[in-house]
Amino acid sequence: METAMRKLLTFLMALGAIVFAVVSPVSANGVLFLAQSSGGGGRTCTDDTASGNFLARTSGLSNTEKDAYCNMIKGLESDGIITGTMNGANSGSGACGALVDAIYIPVTNSTATASLNLCGTSYSLTLTGTCTFTADAGWPCDGTTGFFNTGFVPSTATTPNYSQNSGFICAFIINSRTSSAVQVAIGTVNTSSTVASDIVPLEFSDFAYQINSSTTDFTASSNAKGAYLVNRSASNLVSVYKNGSSTALTTASDASSATMNNAFYISAINNGVGGAANNFRSDTIGAIVIGGGTTPLSNVQAAAIENRINTYLATFGKNAY
Repeated sequence: METAMRKLLTFLMALGAIVFAVVSPVSANGVLFLAQSSGGGGRTCTDDTASGNFLARTSGLSNTEKDAYCNMIKGLESDGIITGTMNGANSGSGACGALVDAIYIPVTNSTATASLNLCGTSYSLTLTGTCTFTADAGWPCDGTTGFFNTGFVPSTATTPNYSQNSGFICAFIINSRTSSAVQVAIGTVNTSSTVASDIVPLEFSDFAYQINSSTTDFTASSNAKGAYLVNRSASNLVSVYKNGSSTALTTASDASSATMNNAFYISAINNGVGGAANNFRSDTIGAIVIGGGTTPLSNVQAAAIENRINTYLATFGKNAY
C-alpha cells in the first residue's frame, strides 16, 4: 500500500510540474496565480479628448493601430502642434487647432480610415483613378490615373490656417526611388495662373518645391524617400525641413503671389484648369500635412511634425527616414 501511495504522489508531483511549466504561473506576495492570456494584447496608450474623438470616427482598428494614433496625437499635442478637439468641421478649436488644417495617413487598417482627415470631419479624401490599398502599408497610385482630392481650397475654406504668407505642406515618401521623375506628392495651381504650391521629391536630381509662388525652387536630392516640409513664414521667406531636423535644409526668398484657390491633390497636381490632374505619382505616400497659422510654423514645430508622424509610420515598418 505504501509503495502504491508513493507512486501516486510521484505521479501527481510530476503532473503538477508539467502544469506549472505550461501555464507559466506568476507570483504576487508569494502566492502563485495562473497567467491569463491577453487575447492579443490590450491598449498601452490612454486616450485623451482629441485622440478619443478621432478614434471614435474610425472602425476596425487593432489595439496596435489605436495606440499608434494615440501616441502620435498626444505627442503632437505636447509639441503644441495640435490644440483642438479633433471632432469638428473645418479648421480651428473643433479640429486640430490654430496651426494644422489637415493630416492624412494612408498607412492604416482600411481605405475608410485612410480617407479621413485626422483633424476633423471636413476635407476627407476622394479617390479618382487607380490606387491600390494594402493594410498598414499605404495606398500608392498607378502613376497615370490615380490621385486623391483633399477638397481643401485655402482661399474659400472656412477659417483656414493656411494663408498666402503663412502656410506649409508636408509629404512623407516611404519607398526608395533614385530615378528622376516629375511626380508630385501634393500640389495645386491657381486657376488660369502659374502660382502653385507643390512638393516634387526627385525631379532631375533635385527636390523641387513651390508655395504660394510663381517661382519653383530646387535643392539637390538623390532619393525620393524622406519627409519633406515646405514652410512659407513670410511674404519673402520659404524654409524647407527634411527628415526631422529643426535646421532648415535650404531657404528661398521668392515672393508670395497669392493664396491657393484650387483644392490640393495628393499623388498628382491640380493643374488649375477645370480640376484636371497631371504629374501623377506612383510612390507610396506615408502621410500628408497641410497648415499655416497667424503665428507661422517654427523650425522646432516643423521637426516635431516630421518626427511624431515618422514614429507612427515606424510602428508598421513604413518610416520615411
